Amino acid sequence: MNYVRTQIAPKTISEFAERQVFERELGLPWPTTAVAKEKWMKYISYELRTKYNIAGAKVLYERALLEMDSDMALWLDYVEFIQRQLKDVSLARAKFQQKRA
Repeated sequence: MNYVRTQIAPKTISEFAERQVFERELGLPWPTTAVAKEKWMKYISYELRTKYNIAGAKVLYERALLEMDSDMALWLDYVEFIQRQLKDVSLARAKFQQKRA
């Protein structure tokens, strides 16, 4: 049998379906920023806890910040994530300075 069809495709389809649950929720209108933030943080946590997908979590943080740019707690969480997971102090400093400017 075709390796892609029997081994890779089922895993890819399964992971896509798992992420679609989060993506659908993010597409809904939320009554408050706090609710939206909670949804983003659940998705980020899923990527880190379940898939250990650091690059994916970074992208999700950045997507969340596009919507919630004024949320200083989210910015600080993102900067801590960069320091902790990416071990890139200069990037963390640059992101924090970018927000303060």
